[in-house]
Amino acid sequence: MARTSTQHTADLIVLNGNVVTVAQNGATPPRARAVAIRAGRVLAVGADDEMRALAAADVQIVNVEGRTVIPGLNESHLHRLRAGLTWNEEVGWEQVREMDSGLRMLRDDATRKGPDAWIRVVGCWHPGQFAERRTPTREDLHEFAPENPSTCNNGTTGRS
Repeated sequence: MARTSTQHTADLIVLNGNVVTVAQNGATPPRARAVAIRAGRVLAVGADDEMRALAAADVQIVNVEGRTVIPGLNESHLHRLRAGLTWNEEVGWEQVREMDSGLRMLRDDATRKGPDAWIRVVGCWHPGQFAERRTPTREDLHEFAPENPSTCNNGTTGRS
């Protein structure tokens, strides 16, 4: 398995691991002990001694001490269009811990925007983050922003 030409030497070798290969070709086992990398690309996976044989002179060796090593992950769930068009007009509840605090944010946004302007609550929030352990109700939204339509990312709408 080991190759010796300069273009096939590794500048990074990860040893003593539980390397998940995610190989789907049947020829490569789904797990290995080590991985050899050059310029950010996987050269080979296999046993520790096989990967050491691929080492360049200035190789960086990382002993992961049995930890699991997985391929790079890419978060592909993006809201680029929304972020580019409406980010500054949204109310984010990611750090809100009490329902009343979040509802006051709605009221402030409604006051700033004026009647009939949409109030959008977005972000990563869930009922468990609030002391009240619930989501806002239609009545809550109407009480704090009675002149504005609003939507929360749980589907609750605030105009009757």
